[in-house]
Amino acid sequence: MVLHVNIKSMPMSKTWSYTKSHIGILCHDICILTIPIIIKTFSISHI
Repeated sequence: MVLHVNIKSMPMSKTWSYTKSHIGILCHDICILTIPIIIKTFSISHI
């Protein structure tokens, strides 16, 4: 809900750059969280 209000009050270019950086941070966090899990899963399955 708060995100929609922020997007409406910001100019389009500013919103887009904010969204891009936000997605980048999200992807970065997801990679940091999932890569160790994937490595553990592969190492367990190889044993």
